Amino acid sequence: MPNGRPSRPAIPGPCPEAAHECLKNEEVQALIEKRQAPTLNKLETANITDAYVLGGIRGLITRIESYGLGAWQAVALTRLWEMLVKSVGLFKEKIEFGVDEVIMQKLLEGRERTRLAEVQALALPEGKEDGGNVH
Repeated sequence: MPNGRPSRPAIPGPCPEAAHECLKNEEVQALIEKRQAPTLNKLETANITDAYVLGGIRGLITRIESYGLGAWQAVALTRLWEMLVKSVGLFKEKIEFGVDEVIMQKLLEGRERTRLAEVQALALPEGKEDGGNVH
């Protein structure tokens, strides 16, 4: 393992296949686990609150913006801003409403108006519309 990095296996073929083969390498797996351990430990012991999550999102936005705006930055920033905006209630995917008495009353009133209009239309003599005015 020169320079603390595992030697790369010579694998021909497309990148996803080569990456899959690299991930089978025990040295690679050990290095991945070693790099992830501090972050995972921090997350396990952190008091995850709304402020913690929002601070993390804001911190990532700031760091990504400092790199300049390339393709991956634009995608990441879009997703992070979406998460931030949703978390403060400025954007909702679904509008929720309840069926309460006011809505039910309005629906019943509308149905009653429709029934009255139908009854009035049936009561008019044939060929007479608009209060008896013939067109």
